[in-house]
Amino acid sequence: MIEKIIENLNRKIGTITGFHHLKISVWGNDLLDSFQYNYDFHDHADSFLSLKESEYQPAEIILIVGPINYNQLDQIKKRYESLQSASKYVIHVKGSMHKTQLENSYMSVQNLGEYLPIDLEYEKYPIDIGELLDQIIDTKDGILHEK
Repeated sequence: MIEKIIENLNRKIGTITGFHHLKISVWGNDLLDSFQYNYDFHDHADSFLSLKESEYQPAEIILIVGPINYNQLDQIKKRYESLQSASKYVIHVKGSMHKTQLENSYMSVQNLGEYLPIDLEYEKYPIDIGELLDQIIDTKDGILHEK
């Protein structure tokens, strides 16, 4: 009970301050272009600078940005399986690669959902970082979004 109250307070504080503390393992080939060069990155920079995990704070969320290759897929699957948390989430941000380009690429994983359970797919580009953060937090809190 008290844990849920504290979680709700942290979420409200994060919404007001723009700083969300999320334990995320970040992967993907489109991270730099999609996030750091995004026009509203500086508004949410503190949240993204804290998007890291450690041995003391293992990830709850695997964030995959853009297309990945099969070598990365193997690494991500191993990381997902190693997460001890009962509530672990996979968020896939499609990124800037056009669907036709992705379909014609033999090096990129075509349908990530066949290999990992995807909890949230974000397809909007350019990415609205505030909206994405809200959807990640909603997904973590059990508010599902259409895929």
